[in-house]
Amino acid sequence: MKKVFFISTLLAIFLIATSSVTEAYASGSVDYEKAPLVNLNNDGNFYRPVDENSSSHFSPQIIVYYYEWKITGKKYTATHYSGWRAGPSGDGPATLTLSDSTSVDRGFTNTISGQYPVGAGTIAASLGVTLNVTKTYGTSYSIYIPNKVHRQIIFRSVYNVYTVTQREYMVLGGTGAAPVPMNNYKTATVNVFSHWDYSWR
Repeated sequence: MKKVFFISTLLAIFLIATSSVTEAYASGSVDYEKAPLVNLNNDGNFYRPVDENSSSHFSPQIIVYYYEWKITGKKYTATHYSGWRAGPSGDGPATLTLSDSTSVDRGFTNTISGQYPVGAGTIAASLGVTLNVTKTYGTSYSIYIPNKVHRQIIFRSVYNVYTVTQREYMVLGGTGAAPVPMNNYKTATVNVFSHWDYSWR
């Protein structure tokens, strides 16, 4: 009988302690994004440069020519980590959880840098991602907090880096000739969300 009472008492203490773990909950519903599946297949299209859409040139032979660009390479380059973000905290004994209902900043913005004469929108479409728009991604992580211990979950975004190479071509208007590749390359770097990394302190 004493053993049953002792077990019941421990269970009650655990439930009370668990309820003392505080989490703030976001109001309303949020549609959480899935990590984008990046398209690294060959593009094959020619694009007018975004700052020269109406430009044409005339050679001495009265042949109209202009320049276009082609995405000639898309490749994964590296994986990087952003800074740690603060998650929920609490005192043990308890189980602490970071979930989609926890009010934390779980947004990430895919970015582009470098040179991209074809335009950021064209590169985004070719990779199958969005750029410069903050997306909200779901989180899921739990830890157990021992008795009389205070802990906090922390998390950070993991993003993949992709290099996009573009090459310039000269197009001879009205001749039916294939575009002539020029020795002019430009490189853009694109950071794309991959997943969340979790820890605690």
